[in-house]
Amino acid sequence: MPCFRFSGQCVRNDNWYEYYACGNNASFAFNGSGFSLIVDGVDIAGSGYYYRDGTTQISIVANLTPTSGYISSGSCSGCRTVAKRYDCLNGGCIQHTVYNSPGLFTTLAECQAACGSASNNNCKPPNICVSPDYCPPSMVCLTLAELSTIDGLSGELKSKNCS
Repeated sequence: MPCFRFSGQCVRNDNWYEYYACGNNASFAFNGSGFSLIVDGVDIAGSGYYYRDGTTQISIVANLTPTSGYISSGSCSGCRTVAKRYDCLNGGCIQHTVYNSPGLFTTLAECQAACGSASNNNCKPPNICVSPDYCPPSMVCLTLAELSTIDGLSGELKSKNCS
């Protein structure tokens, strides 16, 4: 069974929390005040962990690795290691735990064979290959520099208006 990392902002204060727990299924459930942490149908953290709507996230992690800026609790001890599986994303293979994707390929080699570039003829359905700078129709794609500028301005606004 995997280790889940629940994260979010507390209902009772402005702190950010993360809670680690082993289980097969993880979710949040609204309890009237905020969102409770649920693993295999059980509220695992009790009344002390209610997260604000819009701040909740669940991810599968290899082990407990505290995140800077978060107050950490819980444990990954006793969790079974999740087998490495891979998915094809933008022409490259990534471990399924990176974006919590389904893990369609059991080995990196299998993924690379199915996911390769147009040069090795793997761009036939169901695979879709696009250039690294492809932007879908009716979408606006940003460069990393533009995104970095937006992140910086957002941080300035947050520190100015949220302190």
